[in-house]
Amino acid sequence: MGHGIQCCKGCAECCQQIFHITEVEAAEISCDVKTLPPTMRQKLVANARAYLPVRDELMHRHGFIQA
Repeated sequence: MGHGIQCCKGCAECCQQIFHITEVEAAEISCDVKTLPPTMRQKLVANARAYLPVRDELMHRHGFIQA
């Protein structure tokens, strides 16, 4: 994927956490994504698809899904 998160002193490993968003937040994100140029949307979709195995591993590790 593109640029990684650059952690600093005091890192709380937020990239390794499960978090939830509300339906309102999801709708706002969806609206904003729809305004992106096609090439940026395609890159975002590709990055999201590449992230799915990482997400599944996190969900499994935190007990949200079974292996």
